[in-house]
Amino acid sequence: MYNERKERFGLKDIVLQLSFVVLFVFLLVWLFPSKGFLAGPTRSITAVEFTQNITEMRDATTAYFTTERLPEKVGGTVKMTLGEMVEKKIMLPLDGKSQAACDYDASYVEIVREKTEYVFKVNLNCGSQEDYILVTRGCYDYCEDCVPTPKPTPKPTPKPTPIVYEYQYVKREGGQWGDWTAYGQWSKTPAVETNSLRVQTEVRNEVTGQREVEVFDKYVDRQVVDYYTTERVQVGTNTVLVGYEEQTTITGTRQVLTGYKTETTITGTRQVGTGTYTSWTLLHKARVYATAQSNTLLRQFRNPQILAKGGCGNCTNTINYIYDVYTRTEIMKTENITETKQVPIYTTENITETKQVPIYKTENITETKTVPVYRTSPVYEDKSVAVMKTVKEAVYKIVKEDVKGNVTYYRVSTRKYTDGSEDFKWSKNNKDQALLDAGYVLTGIKREVK
Repeated sequence: MYNERKERFGLKDIVLQLSFVVLFVFLLVWLFPSKGFLAGPTRSITAVEFTQNITEMRDATTAYFTTERLPEKVGGTVKMTLGEMVEKKIMLPLDGKSQAACDYDASYVEIVREKTEYVFKVNLNCGSQEDYILVTRGCYDYCEDCVPTPKPTPKPTPKPTPIVYEYQYVKREGGQWGDWTAYGQWSKTPAVETNSLRVQTEVRNEVTGQREVEVFDKYVDRQVVDYYTTERVQVGTNTVLVGYEEQTTITGTRQVLTGYKTETTITGTRQVGTGTYTSWTLLHKARVYATAQSNTLLRQFRNPQILAKGGCGNCTNTINYIYDVYTRTEIMKTENITETKQVPIYTTENITETKQVPIYKTENITETKTVPVYRTSPVYEDKSVAVMKTVKEAVYKIVKEDVKGNVTYYRVSTRKYTDGSEDFKWSKNNKDQALLDAGYVLTGIKREVK
């Protein structure tokens, strides 16, 4: 019997049994879900909420950390978690989804003291979202021993000049009022109801102006101190002896004849023309010449006239020329008369028996001696240096946003007073009791007193 059952147990039975096993596992998973499933879906927040939260941490940090709470030494740090900030009531718990999504232990504020400033690192961790901003505060905010950074000088706010108004009153007698007119257009100009004026108002919520607000703009790379380390740096040099070398030095000179030179000497002076002349002057007035005259450099013949004389009998006719004669002279200058000749150049030399005289030049007399040779050797010193790192620093910008408020609009209806008298008066008091007692009422009109 056992053998018969074994023979009938085939592939179909195996598949059927495996199907039962898979179904059983599926039922277990469905009936007993995982711990992560029971905990619910992972919460997340928007980028706007994240920026608002990190801004709240930044504002609370800069307000809380006064001088006595900051690190004193350069390189010192102070750290506080978001949970500690909430526990100390430095800031309130985060709102809405942020309270569940953000890690109060992994989110923190760290302040590092540098030489001339404090760097605030504000780190926010909200699940899959984690980032930080850097805020720098200069010496003028906290420390006294730093190099001060000047604060901008605030401009004084000018005080507005108060505006003085005077108000119109009217006294009406012996007449009657007419019918009211239809209401006019809505206007922002305020109006007050009087005997001649009906006023309707309407409040509208609209833009009344703009204000400047600080919002996150972008992140920029900034170099800050990561940590300090000791390095061997060169601070100077020393001169050390490394050996000797031969050196030639000049010990004296001697004078010898070197040759001849050309020399020009002045032997006298002479007068030469400069090419410029004196002014023209009259030499002869109406001088008669037998022939026509021509101008020269030094003489001019002006106002020419021709005089002809007739002959008698066999005489011939004669023609004479009449001129006003002007003259001038050339301006002379004195010029040197020079003579050029070769003159010898004499120097002190030794008298020898040799007839042929050589030409010498000045040369150095040298002496060879051994002198020390030096080279520069660096001097090292162990010095603490800062190791820098690049961090992301939040940059904020000022933007303008609309400010809304309730604005009252007015529209009026008027009527006229007829068949009577109206007496108008002005007063700087809109509750002038003397005018009110005399029967005057306000018209609702006012004007600025200049």
